Amino acid sequence: YPMLSYSGKAELINGIPSAKILFTPYIYDPQNKSLTYIQKAIIEIKIEGKGKPERLSRGWYDIIFRENFPGYQGIILQEETKKQLNPFSQATLWFQIKILDEGLYSISYKDLEKAGLPYPVENFRMALFSRKSDTLPSSPFDSVTQLVKIPIEIIDKNHNNVFDGDDEIRFYTKSTKGIRNNLTGFENAESLIISRFSYFDNPYTDTFVLWLGIGSEPERIMERNLAFTNIVSTLTTYYHHEKNIQNVAWKGLLWVGEEILRTSGNQSAEITFNINLENIGSPEGYVRLRYSGGENLTRSLKAVFNGVDSVIDASFYGYALRTKQFYFRSAGTNNSLKIEIYGGNTNNTDRVYLDYFTIFYKKYTQNLSDEVAIYTSTDTTLAKIPISKNLIAVFDITNPLNPVKLTKAEINSAFFISDSLYPGKVYYFASTLKKPAKIELAIKAGNLYELNTNPDYIAIT
Repeated sequence: YPMLSYSGKAELINGIPSAKILFTPYIYDPQNKSLTYIQKAIIEIKIEGKGKPERLSRGWYDIIFRENFPGYQGIILQEETKKQLNPFSQATLWFQIKILDEGLYSISYKDLEKAGLPYPVENFRMALFSRKSDTLPSSPFDSVTQLVKIPIEIIDKNHNNVFDGDDEIRFYTKSTKGIRNNLTGFENAESLIISRFSYFDNPYTDTFVLWLGIGSEPERIMERNLAFTNIVSTLTTYYHHEKNIQNVAWKGLLWVGEEILRTSGNQSAEITFNINLENIGSPEGYVRLRYSGGENLTRSLKAVFNGVDSVIDASFYGYALRTKQFYFRSAGTNNSLKIEIYGGNTNNTDRVYLDYFTIFYKKYTQNLSDEVAIYTSTDTTLAKIPISKNLIAVFDITNPLNPVKLTKAEINSAFFISDSLYPGKVYYFASTLKKPAKIELAIKAGNLYELNTNPDYIAIT
């Protein structure tokens, strides 16, 4: 004994819902030291549901089960859960929060009250939602998974566990432009680590939208409090230049900027940019530039940084879109980048369009302010990082949808954060507490997901 045991979860066997039952046809009584062999038994199976409705299904398998299961009435099937299409069913009242820049933001109770919040919020039941990707989901079925909660810090100034009075929430958010992390985890050189970071700039809008749902449980921001001794005083940051002047393909995200025009009869054409880099921590770094051909011709392109470090794209043909990254060791406060096209058939006019260039360089951490910085070394270390006393907070934004706040420590009037650094870790150094560009009460939030069965039209803009 025991006489009966149940093993495993319900499963499908050849399409038939089944549960494995192990039955031992013996009963042993240790007091009487007797063993009883059971030849016939009635097995009662009790199915404990979770309050969900159940229904019986009948089919071709009935004849098989009826012969083997006394009192067989059919197979119990759980009702299929209807796929949720409306991400706005997660709260009762919604506010649309419009953001123009990446950074640390604050929303006060008075801000929401002015925008139409009709009552204080008990137990701070309010959650902030962000879109997971930079572009809209391709299917309405992806909408629920695309709208995700992001962590907030709740400042309960009167300590009454109600969002009212002078209370506020603070949060980090990305925007429609900024560095995006595409690391795979297999990069074994600094150049490869940097190559996985790209700058995204949405040419169609400068507004990033968050949604604040009243009545939804908040995701609270985590704080990491560490104390290490190994000083790391520089991290990699970036300077990005991009102008969206024209769309050469007339569709999609491929907008380009300045034109490098070589007129007929000239051997070459060039454009030069002067770049100021403050508080650099090393003369070494990388330039990445992307450009597109404007004529169906063959030419060569050369980019030169500070007249010293360069890269050449020989026999660059036609309308191809090209990206080049090269190393430099000549950076200073004042810098120049010259881009030149030459060669090919000089009897024809030729042109190349610059899409963008990004300069990755090291900066002293004490001078980082309202900007992103990346750990681009290939080693892992436990680091103590000097920071400015004027910083409000520093966030680990390696996952920008789940930022972690780092505790700021003061030692002998100097300020530090500590963290475990690994290749590709990303931080945001916040010195300004920003306000949203606009906060609007969204009465009709989610209406698009609840269309009538026969809508007259759907407008997509």
